[in-house]
Amino acid sequence: MKNLQLTERSHKICLLHSLFCLLFSVGSANLLYSKEIPHIKKIQAENLVKEGFSLYSECRYKDALICYKKALSLSGGGLASAWYWQGQTAFKYGLMDIAHSSFKRYVELANSPSTLHKLRVYWPDTEDNLNFTKLLEIKGDIKDVGRFIAPAGIAIDRFDNLYITGFGNDCIVKLSPFGRFISKITNKELKAPFGIALDKNGNIWVSSITQHKIFKFLKNGELLLKVGKKGKGKSQFLGPKGIAIDNSSNIYVVDSGNGRIQKFTENGKFLLEIASIGRTEEKLFSPSCVAINDDGRVFVLDSKNSAIKSFDCCGNYLGKIGLPDGEFQNFCLKDSSFYLFGKKMYVGGREEGTKENIKWREVGESSHESIAASFNRYGVLYLANSSSVIEVFGPEKISDKIDVQMMKLDLGHYPIVLCHLAFKCNGKDVLGLSSEDFVVSEENRRIFPLGVSELRERKGFSVSLVVEDSSEMKENEAVLKKCLFSLIDSLKGGLQAGSLITFSGDNKTISKFTLNKTELRSGIEKIKFSEQASPKTLYSSLDIAITESLEIVAKKAIIVFTSINLEKEDAELKRLIHYAKNNNIPIFIACFRKKGENRILSRLAEETNGKYFKVFQQKDFYNLHNFVDEQVGCQNSYLLYYKSPISDLMWDKDWVNIKISAGPIGFSCSSNFSYLIPEGGGAKSGLARELLESELGKQKAKERAEYLKKIEERRKESEEILKKQKEEKHKEEKKEEPKEEEEPKEEKHKEEKHKGR
Repeated sequence: MKNLQLTERSHKICLLHSLFCLLFSVGSANLLYSKEIPHIKKIQAENLVKEGFSLYSECRYKDALICYKKALSLSGGGLASAWYWQGQTAFKYGLMDIAHSSFKRYVELANSPSTLHKLRVYWPDTEDNLNFTKLLEIKGDIKDVGRFIAPAGIAIDRFDNLYITGFGNDCIVKLSPFGRFISKITNKELKAPFGIALDKNGNIWVSSITQHKIFKFLKNGELLLKVGKKGKGKSQFLGPKGIAIDNSSNIYVVDSGNGRIQKFTENGKFLLEIASIGRTEEKLFSPSCVAINDDGRVFVLDSKNSAIKSFDCCGNYLGKIGLPDGEFQNFCLKDSSFYLFGKKMYVGGREEGTKENIKWREVGESSHESIAASFNRYGVLYLANSSSVIEVFGPEKISDKIDVQMMKLDLGHYPIVLCHLAFKCNGKDVLGLSSEDFVVSEENRRIFPLGVSELRERKGFSVSLVVEDSSEMKENEAVLKKCLFSLIDSLKGGLQAGSLITFSGDNKTISKFTLNKTELRSGIEKIKFSEQASPKTLYSSLDIAITESLEIVAKKAIIVFTSINLEKEDAELKRLIHYAKNNNIPIFIACFRKKGENRILSRLAEETNGKYFKVFQQKDFYNLHNFVDEQVGCQNSYLLYYKSPISDLMWDKDWVNIKISAGPIGFSCSSNFSYLIPEGGGAKSGLARELLESELGKQKAKERAEYLKKIEERRKESEEILKKQKEEKHKEEKKEEPKEEEEPKEEKHKEEKHKGR
């Protein structure tokens, strides 16, 4: 009985023990599960970021944003890389609000100076400051091929190259935007060149203050024509100085000694005389500089009369602007404001206020009195002085307007990394950088680029034709098709590609990018004008055109042919403006509305660095190809490539951080980028690891074989030594044996002799 009770008790204890173990195991499992879930979610979130980056690399921005959103949801918003790539992708896709908030959140998590810089560039908190600071100096008295002495004039072409007249050494020197020598023009007939200007064809117009003539040169320095001689009549000069050219290619020359402006055609034919010498308000006493605004108004600096005087294109006097105290030889027009240069720099007034004196404000100071001045496209100022120096100035905080953009990252030949970069200032492409102006580092390891090349010199480009094929456009069919055929015929075969997209009730890609003009012409012939167009279909077609353009590493543009009247600017249009602008794609608008200008479409073109045309009011509409060619010619990007050092045995790395600095000293900035080491290309990949381990295995096997070979050689050497020792011992033994047998042989010989007897 007692044993039975004990058995029951032990059974209960066993049951309780089992129950306790079960509860403990369940509790432990829950504890482990609660620890594992966040870790698993983090891995899933990181994998989503990697997937998003792959989509971003393929320019599939919309799909990439979905991945980042899921990653942030899984990680609870604490994954810095997801915020960063969401910001980068939203920026490229034109969603500026999402990009702004994502970059701000990333800065809170990672404290990235590069991202802080982007926030200042694209979302400035303060208004622009017009004060100028010196960036660098270009010295012309260095004894080399690019030498210029006593520079008297500066002109800047559409690629931002500088043309400087060397008054002291009778030459014209062409330099890059940052002072690197490109070419030099000298001619035995040109002496003491002074003023200089460039026409729309790139021809160079120069005045000679001592020869009393003006000269016209081709880009290559060939002399085309010369006009004038010393005198007071038509086409005669007395110390000509400044030169300006209007939108119709007419030439305006400051005839300083005669107190007037002479106007010529682009072929050098005299047209008219503006003003005459005198002290009265409408006359000029000692003019030195002339400038023409977009409306064709002529502004002349008359420093002896202490005024800037204005005239219309026919020479009629309009008014004057009083000058501050001091001596001034030069001024510029920029953004409807006047910039005046002497020892100090002043800004003041707008063209609408020319009938009254304007309040001038000092914005900078030069080390010497300025003789010539000029602005480039992105607001950098060049001042020439008599000390053979060109001083380069930029607006204050210009570093907050400079950015390096990664247009595309190609890892197809990893560890060779190919970066398609754009270097921008004030939204404009900065031209003229060389390999010396780029510094690359990966994971804080300095890398010297294998090469840097510019896309600027390439004449090819791709243009997307977005055509409204609605019933409203039916009446414009003849004009539209005439323009389209003319545009396609103007494309340079083998260099310039086109695509055709139509929109009305829906969107149709009639022809993807092709170099085949016949295919494009056939597509135009197939256009049928029916259904109704709406802003929604226009936006959709623009989105398709931009997205398809991103697949091509080339200069590109979009031309829209439409009669739609946009009445308001909505969120989708704003996104499309930034989508095109942030990817360097200008949009040209050919508006077929017979009523006034559509301001929203005009802004779409202006914001993307394109142009707006009113088809029935602008004759130059039919020169669309020339406008596009000129605009994309000023687009510039750089192809930089290098060999990644991170591929060397770094198996613990997935992401590689790159820092790229661009620009010369005083005008540079840096940006951080990243990339995911590609499978099969980097040391992280399975293939790379197998190859490296195989190499290591081969090396170890080789070393082992050499070790065994040496042991074998030593064994053979020892065997040979032992063998030789045995042979020598055996020889010694043989030498000793005959001495013991000599006596018996003699005795035997005696016995045989005795027997013979």
